[in-house]
Amino acid sequence: MKKIFFLNGFCLWLTGCGNDEAAKEALVQKEIAVAVKAYREQRLKDCRENIYEKANLIADSILITRAKMLSPNGSIAPKPVKPVKPTLKEDLDSVEVKPLFR
Repeated sequence: MKKIFFLNGFCLWLTGCGNDEAAKEALVQKEIAVAVKAYREQRLKDCRENIYEKANLIADSILITRAKMLSPNGSIAPKPVKPVKPTLKEDLDSVEVKPLFR
């Protein structure tokens, strides 16, 4: 039984401590690819946010300029015209009010 454990341990030691440069290089390349992909995604996200902010500023300035051009005095809307004051109607019946029953 001890010989089997010793033999298994020795085999594991040989395979674990082997000088496998190709596997190490593949692992390094894989890690580099993951890091590059994460960097590109973050950079694209930052660029998109920057573009959205610039587009928002341009759209806002266009809307403000258009509103100023449409308003007559350039900055605020004109005051509305005051409506004509209605005249009071006189009563058609000028008879005094009397009780219905006496």
